[in-house]
Amino acid sequence: MERFASILNAAHVKDQAPEGEKADEDGWCDVGTGILDWPKLWGEARRLGADYLVVEHDNPADPFAFAANSHAYLAGMQRSGNK
Repeated sequence: MERFASILNAAHVKDQAPEGEKADEDGWCDVGTGILDWPKLWGEARRLGADYLVVEHDNPADPFAFAANSHAYLAGMQRSGNK
Protein backbone atom coordinates (compact mmCIF):
# COMPACT_ATOMS: atom_id res chain seq x y z
CA MET A 1 0.00 0.00 0.00
CA GLU A 2 2.85 2.38 0.72
CA ARG A 3 3.93 2.27 -2.91
CA PHE A 4 0.55 3.72 -3.93
CA ALA A 5 -0.11 5.97 -0.92
CA SER A 6 -0.18 9.10 -3.08
CA ILE A 7 -3.28 7.81 -4.92
CA LEU A 8 -4.83 5.53 -2.27
CA ASN A 9 -8.39 6.49 -1.41
CA ALA A 10 -10.08 3.10 -0.87
CA ALA A 11 -9.25 -0.34 0.50
CA HIS A 12 -10.47 -3.51 -1.18
CA VAL A 13 -11.88 -5.66 1.62
CA LYS A 14 -12.23 -9.46 1.37
CA ASP A 15 -11.75 -12.16 3.97
CA GLN A 16 -10.46 -15.70 3.67
CA ALA A 17 -11.99 -18.52 5.65
CA PRO A 18 -9.65 -20.73 7.66
CA GLU A 19 -8.18 -23.51 5.55
CA GLY A 20 -10.68 -26.24 4.80
CA GLU A 21 -13.74 -24.08 5.54
CA LYS A 22 -16.25 -22.50 3.18
CA ALA A 23 -15.27 -24.70 0.23
CA ASP A 24 -18.74 -24.03 -1.22
CA GLU A 25 -17.80 -20.33 -1.32
CA ASP A 26 -14.33 -20.92 -2.78
CA GLY A 27 -12.71 -20.27 0.60
CA TRP A 28 -14.07 -16.72 0.98
CA CYS A 29 -16.21 -15.62 3.93
CA ASP A 30 -17.98 -12.67 5.51
CA VAL A 31 -15.56 -9.91 6.45
CA GLY A 32 -14.53 -10.34 10.07
CA THR A 33 -15.12 -14.09 10.20
CA GLY A 34 -11.94 -15.12 8.44
CA ILE A 35 -8.21 -15.04 9.00
CA LEU A 36 -7.38 -11.45 8.00
CA ASP A 37 -6.75 -8.84 10.68
CA TRP A 38 -9.02 -6.09 9.38
CA PRO A 39 -8.56 -3.65 12.29
CA LYS A 40 -4.81 -3.71 11.64
CA LEU A 41 -5.14 -3.63 7.85
CA TRP A 42 -7.72 -0.83 7.89
CA GLY A 43 -5.59 1.17 10.31
CA GLU A 44 -2.68 0.92 7.91
CA ALA A 45 -4.85 1.81 4.91
CA ARG A 46 -6.21 4.85 6.78
CA ARG A 47 -2.68 5.93 7.73
CA LEU A 48 -1.80 5.87 4.04
CA GLY A 49 -4.85 7.86 2.95
CA ALA A 50 -7.78 5.49 2.36
CA ASP A 51 -11.20 6.86 3.23
CA TYR A 52 -13.42 4.10 1.85
CA LEU A 53 -13.88 0.36 2.20
CA VAL A 54 -14.94 -1.60 -0.90
CA VAL A 55 -16.24 -5.02 0.16
CA GLU A 56 -16.17 -8.06 -2.15
CA HIS A 57 -16.90 -11.78 -2.05
CA ASP A 58 -16.37 -13.85 -5.19
CA ASN A 59 -18.97 -16.54 -4.51
CA PRO A 60 -21.24 -15.84 -1.52
CA ALA A 61 -23.86 -18.47 -0.72
CA ASP A 62 -26.18 -15.64 0.37
CA PRO A 63 -25.13 -12.24 -1.03
CA PHE A 64 -27.54 -10.28 1.15
CA ALA A 65 -26.36 -11.99 4.35
CA PHE A 66 -22.74 -11.45 3.28
CA ALA A 67 -23.36 -7.74 2.76
CA ALA A 68 -25.28 -7.33 6.04
CA ASN A 69 -22.79 -9.34 8.13
CA SER A 70 -19.74 -7.64 6.62
CA HIS A 71 -21.28 -4.20 7.07
CA ALA A 72 -22.13 -4.94 10.71
CA TYR A 73 -18.56 -6.09 11.40
CA LEU A 74 -16.94 -3.11 9.68
CA ALA A 75 -19.32 -0.60 11.27
CA GLY A 76 -18.52 -2.09 14.68
CA MET A 77 -14.82 -1.91 13.90
CA GLN A 78 -15.21 1.77 13.04
CA ARG A 79 -17.19 2.49 16.23
CA SER A 80 -14.57 0.76 18.37
CA GLY A 81 -11.93 3.24 17.30
CA ASN A 82 -10.40 1.70 14.19
CA LYS A 83 -11.21 4.70 12.02
